Amino acid sequence: MHEIEIPDLSGLSRDAKILFLIRLGYAYSIRLRGNYDQLNVDLDASLRGTNESAHRLFQGLLGLMLDRPDRIPDQTILLILRDLAKEAGFELDFAAALSEAWAQSSH
Repeated sequence: MHEIEIPDLSGLSRDAKILFLIRLGYAYSIRLRGNYDQLNVDLDASLRGTNESAHRLFQGLLGLMLDRPDRIPDQTILLILRDLAKEAGFELDFAAALSEAWAQSSH
């Protein structure tokens, strides 16, 4: 199993964090599209992983946009997404999307 290194978002501005999460969501969703057509993928785990990942990404974005003090911490969102990717068998897709989004971010 591939271990995914999670970048530290604490040094990013609020706007940079938002842009990073948007980029991550976009890149990850593109990679996940290809999994719907594969017959050998466990559909329940795939759909759950896809749905829950989108939910967590947008939950993170909403919390940032509204400056909610009770929002899920940035690193926790990334850890949740990593764990969901592992459960759904999308580890490599998530790692590639995370790397792409981080490379395009100001840090």
